[in-house]
Amino acid sequence: MDYYNILKISDDCNDEEIKKQYYYLSKIYHPDKFNGDDSEFKRINEAYETLSNTEKRKIYDLKRIFKNVEFTEEEFQYLLSYYHRLIESKEYRLMKLLYNSIPPQLKTAIWNKFKRFNQKKIIPSLQTINIELLNENIIINLGILKENKLLKKLKIILIQTKYGTFPLCLRDYENIHINNINCYLTIKFFIRN
Repeated sequence: MDYYNILKISDDCNDEEIKKQYYYLSKIYHPDKFNGDDSEFKRINEAYETLSNTEKRKIYDLKRIFKNVEFTEEEFQYLLSYYHRLIESKEYRLMKLLYNSIPPQLKTAIWNKFKRFNQKKIIPSLQTINIELLNENIIINLGILKENKLLKKLKIILIQTKYGTFPLCLRDYENIHINNINCYLTIKFFIRN
Protein backbone atom coordinates (compact mmCIF):
# COMPACT_ATOMS: atom_id res chain seq x y z
CA MET A 1 0.00 0.00 0.00
CA ASP A 2 1.59 3.28 -1.15
CA TYR A 3 0.46 6.10 1.13
CA TYR A 4 1.55 8.76 -1.35
CA ASN A 5 -0.66 7.23 -4.05
CA ILE A 6 -3.58 6.93 -1.64
CA LEU A 7 -3.41 10.65 -0.87
CA LYS A 8 -2.58 11.43 -4.54
CA ILE A 9 0.52 13.46 -3.63
CA SER A 10 4.21 13.36 -4.61
CA ASP A 11 6.77 11.89 -2.22
CA ASP A 12 8.55 15.25 -1.85
CA CYS A 13 5.45 17.14 -0.69
CA ASN A 14 5.49 19.23 2.48
CA ASP A 15 3.30 18.97 5.60
CA GLU A 16 0.89 21.65 4.38
CA GLU A 17 0.25 19.79 1.10
CA ILE A 18 -0.37 16.53 2.98
CA LYS A 19 -2.86 18.19 5.31
CA LYS A 20 -4.67 19.99 2.48
CA GLN A 21 -4.99 16.82 0.39
CA TYR A 22 -6.14 14.80 3.40
CA TYR A 23 -8.98 17.24 4.15
CA TYR A 24 -9.96 17.34 0.49
CA LEU A 25 -10.15 13.52 0.18
CA SER A 26 -11.83 13.16 3.59
CA LYS A 27 -14.70 15.33 2.42
CA ILE A 28 -15.18 13.12 -0.64
CA TYR A 29 -14.88 9.67 0.98
CA HIS A 30 -16.28 10.29 4.48
CA PRO A 31 -18.82 7.51 5.31
CA ASP A 32 -21.45 10.09 6.33
CA LYS A 33 -21.46 11.58 2.81
CA PHE A 34 -23.97 10.44 0.20
CA ASN A 35 -21.46 8.40 -1.86
CA GLY A 36 -18.91 7.92 0.95
CA ASP A 37 -16.62 4.90 1.01
CA ASP A 38 -15.75 3.58 4.48
CA SER A 39 -12.81 1.39 3.36
CA GLU A 40 -11.25 4.19 1.27
CA PHE A 41 -11.74 6.64 4.14
CA LYS A 42 -9.86 4.25 6.49
CA ARG A 43 -6.99 3.97 3.97
CA ILE A 44 -6.83 7.77 3.69
CA ASN A 45 -6.71 8.10 7.51
CA GLU A 46 -3.97 5.48 7.78
CA ALA A 47 -1.90 7.23 5.09
CA TYR A 48 -2.39 10.64 6.74
CA GLU A 49 -1.52 9.32 10.21
CA THR A 50 1.84 8.06 8.90
CA LEU A 51 2.78 10.87 6.51
CA SER A 52 1.78 13.72 8.83
CA ASN A 53 4.09 12.44 11.59
CA THR A 54 7.71 13.36 10.78
CA GLU A 55 9.31 10.31 12.42
CA LYS A 56 6.76 7.83 11.06
CA ARG A 57 7.16 9.33 7.60
CA LYS A 58 10.96 8.91 7.68
CA ILE A 59 10.60 5.27 8.70
CA TYR A 60 7.93 4.71 6.05
CA ASP A 61 10.13 6.32 3.36
CA LEU A 62 13.03 4.02 4.28
CA LYS A 63 10.85 0.92 4.15
CA ARG A 64 9.45 2.11 0.83
CA ILE A 65 12.96 2.51 -0.63
CA PHE A 66 14.13 -0.95 0.47
CA LYS A 67 10.76 -2.65 -0.14
CA ASN A 68 11.01 -6.32 0.91
CA VAL A 69 14.46 -6.21 2.53
CA GLU A 70 14.27 -7.42 6.12
CA PHE A 71 16.47 -5.51 8.60
CA THR A 72 17.18 -6.28 12.23
CA GLU A 73 16.24 -3.50 14.66
CA GLU A 74 19.92 -2.56 15.09
CA GLU A 75 20.46 -2.39 11.29
CA PHE A 76 17.31 -0.36 10.86
CA GLN A 77 18.31 2.17 13.54
CA TYR A 78 21.76 2.50 11.99
CA LEU A 79 20.23 2.99 8.54
CA LEU A 80 17.81 5.57 9.97
CA SER A 81 20.68 7.57 11.54
CA TYR A 82 22.57 7.43 8.23
CA TYR A 83 19.40 8.59 6.44
CA HIS A 84 19.02 11.55 8.86
CA ARG A 85 22.60 12.66 8.26
CA LEU A 86 22.13 12.40 4.51
CA ILE A 87 18.82 14.30 4.39
CA GLU A 88 20.19 17.11 6.58
CA SER A 89 23.40 17.54 4.56
CA LYS A 90 24.07 20.60 2.41
CA GLU A 91 24.90 18.35 -0.54
CA TYR A 92 21.47 16.69 -0.41
CA ARG A 93 19.70 20.06 -0.27
CA LEU A 94 21.73 21.29 -3.25
CA MET A 95 20.93 18.15 -5.27
CA LYS A 96 17.25 18.49 -4.39
CA LEU A 97 17.22 22.11 -5.60
CA LEU A 98 18.93 21.08 -8.83
CA TYR A 99 16.51 18.17 -9.33
CA ASN A 100 13.48 20.38 -8.70
CA SER A 101 14.74 22.85 -11.32
CA ILE A 102 14.56 20.20 -14.09
CA PRO A 103 11.39 20.51 -16.24
CA PRO A 104 8.85 17.73 -15.50
CA GLN A 105 8.81 16.36 -19.08
CA LEU A 106 12.61 15.96 -19.01
CA LYS A 107 12.43 14.14 -15.64
CA THR A 108 9.84 11.75 -17.10
CA ALA A 109 11.99 11.09 -20.18
CA ILE A 110 15.07 10.38 -18.02
CA TRP A 111 13.17 8.05 -15.66
CA ASN A 112 11.65 6.14 -18.58
CA LYS A 113 15.09 5.67 -20.12
CA PHE A 114 16.50 4.53 -16.76
CA LYS A 115 13.68 2.00 -16.25
CA ARG A 116 14.46 0.32 -19.58
CA PHE A 117 18.08 -0.32 -18.57
CA ASN A 118 17.33 -1.22 -14.96
CA GLN A 119 15.86 -4.68 -15.55
CA LYS A 120 17.65 -6.42 -12.67
CA LYS A 121 16.50 -5.90 -9.11
CA ILE A 122 19.16 -4.69 -6.69
CA ILE A 123 18.69 -5.83 -3.11
CA PRO A 124 21.37 -4.42 -0.83
CA SER A 125 22.79 -6.51 1.97
CA LEU A 126 23.77 -4.16 4.79
CA GLN A 127 27.01 -4.97 6.61
CA THR A 128 29.16 -2.66 8.69
CA ILE A 129 32.88 -2.85 9.50
CA ASN A 130 34.12 -0.47 12.21
CA ILE A 131 37.79 0.49 11.81
CA GLU A 132 37.77 3.54 14.11
CA LEU A 133 40.00 1.99 16.76
CA LEU A 134 41.96 -0.34 14.51
CA ASN A 135 45.63 -0.29 15.59
CA GLU A 136 47.01 -3.39 13.89
CA ASN A 137 46.80 -4.91 10.43
CA ILE A 138 43.78 -7.15 10.11
CA ILE A 139 42.28 -9.42 7.45
CA ILE A 140 38.54 -10.01 7.16
CA ASN A 141 37.31 -12.94 5.06
CA LEU A 142 33.87 -12.48 3.51
CA GLY A 143 31.99 -15.30 1.82
CA ILE A 144 30.27 -14.49 -1.47
CA LEU A 145 27.77 -16.82 -3.11
CA LYS A 146 28.95 -18.17 -6.45
CA GLU A 147 25.70 -16.93 -8.03
CA ASN A 148 26.31 -13.37 -6.76
CA LYS A 149 29.83 -13.34 -8.22
CA LEU A 150 28.65 -14.63 -11.61
CA LEU A 151 25.75 -12.15 -11.80
CA LYS A 152 27.89 -9.33 -10.35
CA LYS A 153 25.20 -8.46 -7.82
CA LEU A 154 25.68 -5.20 -5.96
CA LYS A 155 26.81 -5.55 -2.35
CA ILE A 156 27.25 -2.64 0.03
CA ILE A 157 29.59 -2.72 3.01
CA LEU A 158 29.62 0.31 5.32
CA ILE A 159 33.09 1.21 6.61
CA GLN A 160 32.89 3.10 9.91
CA THR A 161 35.89 5.38 10.55
CA LYS A 162 36.57 8.29 12.90
CA TYR A 163 35.81 10.58 9.93
CA GLY A 164 32.37 9.11 9.29
CA THR A 165 30.75 6.18 7.53
CA PHE A 166 31.61 5.39 3.94
CA PRO A 167 29.72 2.94 1.70
CA LEU A 168 31.86 0.44 -0.19
CA CYS A 169 29.81 -0.62 -3.25
CA LEU A 170 30.98 -3.84 -4.86
CA ARG A 171 30.16 -5.81 -7.98
CA ASP A 172 33.61 -7.32 -8.58
CA TYR A 173 34.91 -9.16 -5.55
CA GLU A 174 38.66 -8.59 -5.71
CA ASN A 175 40.67 -8.21 -2.49
CA ILE A 176 40.49 -4.70 -1.00
CA HIS A 177 43.14 -2.91 1.09
CA ILE A 178 42.09 0.07 3.22
CA ASN A 179 44.73 2.26 4.85
CA ASN A 180 43.72 3.43 8.33
CA ILE A 181 46.84 5.68 8.70
CA ASN A 182 48.76 3.42 11.11
CA CYS A 183 47.53 0.03 9.85
CA TYR A 184 45.77 -1.77 7.01
CA LEU A 185 42.42 -3.49 6.74
CA THR A 186 42.33 -6.19 4.07
CA ILE A 187 39.04 -7.66 2.92
CA LYS A 188 39.41 -11.02 1.16
CA PHE A 189 36.52 -12.69 -0.60
CA PHE A 190 35.98 -16.41 -0.92
CA ILE A 191 33.37 -18.06 -3.07
CA ARG A 192 30.87 -20.41 -1.53
CA ASN A 193 28.02 -22.41 -3.08
